[in-house]
Amino acid sequence: MAAPDPDRLTELGKRLDEAQKRQAAGAQRPPPSQAGIAGRFATELVAALVVEQAGRARRVALALVAALLVASTVQIVFRIQDWRWAGQMTAEGAQLVDSTLAPSCGTGHVVFLTSPVAMRGVYSHFYYETFEIPRGCMPEVFQVLVRVVRVETPIHVGWDGSRRIVITSPGYRDNFVLSHDLREFDVPLRAGAAVSMETPLGHVNADARGGDARVVLSLAPEVQREQAHFFFYADGAIASLGQPR
Repeated sequence: MAAPDPDRLTELGKRLDEAQKRQAAGAQRPPPSQAGIAGRFATELVAALVVEQAGRARRVALALVAALLVASTVQIVFRIQDWRWAGQMTAEGAQLVDSTLAPSCGTGHVVFLTSPVAMRGVYSHFYYETFEIPRGCMPEVFQVLVRVVRVETPIHVGWDGSRRIVITSPGYRDNFVLSHDLREFDVPLRAGAAVSMETPLGHVNADARGGDARVVLSLAPEVQREQAHFFFYADGAIASLGQPR
């Protein structure tokens, strides 16, 4: 094996330093996936091998770099598609909510029974400001009952009588997080466990025993069901629940 070229090693070191600086500058961005980290590490490792190799070994190393670049390009394409989906999903969700409140502005009680958080590894949250997209208007009250975090699973939502709402998720995968005050979500629903709590919307019974998840909300007496607008996240989109029949 030929001795490493000091100038090339120095150049490689500079490039790695620049890459680290760019990574530090973008620290506030969403954290990279494990696959992305592994891909970058592998690329840098093979690049170091390229510097140290000569002849046929160098050509093999360059081929490996090319293969890694192709794989990275595919990952970038998929990530762009995920970001586009998230932008479209939030815009359409905000439009759906606004259509139930118009022509009023700054009024209305909006409840997301399930709300997406970091789905597909990209930003997909709903906050008060999200609803400003269509007309610059926000609802007077916006509450979330269950956060669906990162993992996409089947979700079904429906009324059980006039004051109870049932959320089910077959094949549950530990992706529901609940909250006592509907502000700080710090109660994960673990598979095989059950949770019972009081919330501003009413009493919640959540049960993830048996492989599926079932969350039952019994509306509090002070919640005016007819004045509230209920929505939920399922199948990659926001849908309206409507009032019970």
